[in-house]
Amino acid sequence: MNLSPTTVQEEFPLDSEFQRNPSKENLGMIWNSNMLFVALILILPHANAEYPTGLMYEHLMNSILDFSITGFNLLVQNSPQQANVLYSPFSIYNLLMMAHLGSRGKTAQQICNTLGICHFNKTKIHEAFGQLCKDLTADNSLSNSLEIANGFFIQRGFNISRYYEYALKYLYSSTLAEVDFRNSSTSALIAVNSWVRQSTKGKIQAVLHKNPSQSTKIMIVNAVHFRSQWKWQFNPQATEPNGFFYITPHHRVQVPIMSGKMLVALGHNPSTGASILELPFVQPRISMFLVLPDSTRGYLQLNTTSLKNLI
Repeated sequence: MNLSPTTVQEEFPLDSEFQRNPSKENLGMIWNSNMLFVALILILPHANAEYPTGLMYEHLMNSILDFSITGFNLLVQNSPQQANVLYSPFSIYNLLMMAHLGSRGKTAQQICNTLGICHFNKTKIHEAFGQLCKDLTADNSLSNSLEIANGFFIQRGFNISRYYEYALKYLYSSTLAEVDFRNSSTSALIAVNSWVRQSTKGKIQAVLHKNPSQSTKIMIVNAVHFRSQWKWQFNPQATEPNGFFYITPHHRVQVPIMSGKMLVALGHNPSTGASILELPFVQPRISMFLVLPDSTRGYLQLNTTSLKNLI
């Protein structure tokens, strides 16, 4: 049977069985992401008659932002005091969406609660997010700066629904490949890293640095590489060597701080208790936002609403 974008909605019940041949083995799923540089990306969705817009897009944006802030706060609270925290919430969200696409029952409910998408039709929300990802990669202004790749690696002989397979390719532009985690985990590592290098044109060399578990049945991999230049460049010679940064409310350290004279967007919201500075990149749709809470622990009070009010 030939599948088309229409039949994937009509004939693939997205809450159907993830496996075609269920077994009693645990589903070993590894979510792996790699991002060399992170910035807050503002995605400006355009109207498209074939995909949901309006309320669903707005809710999806809020869900991603809320997921990002919640994840950041959890990472900070569980990291050593002097550790820097750098992560790609978009990558993790993307991986969980791909897992949710093929899940059912309690697993599907737990993932959708985490992602904040339970109020929407499963098919429609995946169409909306898939289109969001395509908008990013199809943007000509980002074509030389942004690389995003999704890989779905399956243990040889572990069958998944052909409808799920098609939906991964159609909605998420995912590459599917069979590997042998059980008998040759080294070969599986080589296959995954080779795929990442090829997908990012060599900009990311590897996402795995040790052999995956032999019990792995499915590995979902997302690789993101972003490289750009500031719209207004900083002069390295203008770096201030004696800046300071608070590690705890009562402990601060000296750090070098970039400085420069340029016209930028700067705002402060007393009700939010934070200031925000926008540093645009040369691409018009991407900016880095620096948020400075009024108090040293003020980041814990940030949420989706307060951050949107700042922006």
